[in-house]
Amino acid sequence: MKIRFTIRNRLFIGFAFLIIIALILIIITAKTFYTAVQYNKKIAVIYAPSVNELENLDQLLTQSQSYITIWGMAQTKDTQQKRRLISLLNDNYPEIKANINKLAFNWDNNDRELLNKIYREIDGENGLFSKYDEVMSSLSTFESYNNAMVYFSKYEMVEDGGEIDILVKNIRRSIKNLKNRYYSKTKNIEQRLRSEYSRLQNIIIVFGLFLDRK
Repeated sequence: MKIRFTIRNRLFIGFAFLIIIALILIIITAKTFYTAVQYNKKIAVIYAPSVNELENLDQLLTQSQSYITIWGMAQTKDTQQKRRLISLLNDNYPEIKANINKLAFNWDNNDRELLNKIYREIDGENGLFSKYDEVMSSLSTFESYNNAMVYFSKYEMVEDGGEIDILVKNIRRSIKNLKNRYYSKTKNIEQRLRSEYSRLQNIIIVFGLFLDRK
């Protein structure tokens, strides 16, 4: 049976073809935007906050080192720097650690392992904070600085190239490594998003040229 291609039939086929093309474009566009939403959510909820909290931890170490250096070198009574150091260790650090732990729940295993290594070097046995405690407890009063043996042993710990300085540099190097991983993850996602948008744009152009020829 021969089909008669009347004007009505041609219009119907053309209209059906346009609907199919539109549906294909809608599906591809929806998929692209869904992917973009998921990627952006990962950046906004995990990657960017992770970098921010690791930066906070890095700054805390820098500040605490400057305060413990003053504690170990300057013969002073209760000062703002000493009170600030105690606040950093007892208040700020637990808060930052808790924030990082929430984010680390969504990290890769390798990243969590590096984070645990950083924690051990900060607050573990014989870690950085134990060295801080040693300085703080040995030089806890104005008179304790008069004990030359105690003073100079703690002075050596806090000076440039001393035990505390080496510990802080090693920890900060690990933190930088971890931060760079999440910078890289963010850049990779941004590249994927650009590729997805470029692919969608090319598809729309191809369909547009195809329809124009029709």
